[in-house]
Amino acid sequence: MVVHKAFANRINDWADLDRILMRQRGKLNFELIWRELRPLIELKAMPEIEDQLKKLIAKVDRIGS
Repeated sequence: MVVHKAFANRINDWADLDRILMRQRGKLNFELIWRELRPLIELKAMPEIEDQLKKLIAKVDRIGS
């Protein structure tokens, strides 16, 4: 779900991702997420997707700590 939402890169998907990351904090396999997402980002030629997801993850980590 995280990979699909980030790859779609729509405003509503980022809002959904924010909620998903909050609810699933500590349960997500980020190694798998990045392994699946990075080739898609390269195909789409939109490196800002990775930056956006990293910022969102950092925000959730700050809030959760």
